[in-house]
Amino acid sequence: MCIKIIHAETNKNNLYYSDFFQNQNRNIILLTHYRKEKPYHEKINSLILEKLVQLDLQNIYWDNIPTLLQEFFLNLNWELYANLRKHKTEDEGVSLLLAVIDSNDICFVSFGRFLTGIMN
Repeated sequence: MCIKIIHAETNKNNLYYSDFFQNQNRNIILLTHYRKEKPYHEKINSLILEKLVQLDLQNIYWDNIPTLLQEFFLNLNWELYANLRKHKTEDEGVSLLLAVIDSNDICFVSFGRFLTGIMN
């Protein structure tokens, strides 16, 4: 496993995370985006990363990944909502893009202000 986490220069809470699974042609890329920088975003990013790692995507059969990710993001939505409503967020949330790449196949899942789609 090779993990790379990079924070944006202008907004430290905007996150780029990539993970390449050794001995496999599969890797993941996660992007999070917040419009404003708030102290609780770091905790939310940690929650998203922790839950993503727990999915154990390197050991999931490729055909099961789209359904797994749809269920994952539905559940994550409620967890994030519970965390965000503890703070004065007005109409704020997180935009998120996750790409899972396996050889020649790509599964994109976007969440927040984006659409969800699968591309082969």
